[in-house]
Amino acid sequence: MLVLDPEVVKGLQPKPDSAVQRLTPRLIEVLTLIAQGYSNMGIARELNLSEKTVELYISLIYQELQLTGASNMNPRVRATLRYLGETQGDW
Repeated sequence: MLVLDPEVVKGLQPKPDSAVQRLTPRLIEVLTLIAQGYSNMGIARELNLSEKTVELYISLIYQELQLTGASNMNPRVRATLRYLGETQGDW
């Protein structure tokens, strides 16, 4: 599992014209929590959502970031790495 310091993740902002920037603010919230190591249940609790809604949001994130193809890497890790690769920090 890939877990990042929440303070580091909070300082990240999507770079202009990145796939991450095309995500809605809610999807970015979910992706940020994924990067912090939250489980689906943890994300649901943190954002007052059902786990089914979180699953839908994660599916939308994977689609928007084009992470739906076959890979040996866990899609949550791929999404986090994509997020980090397309953001810039203020830290």
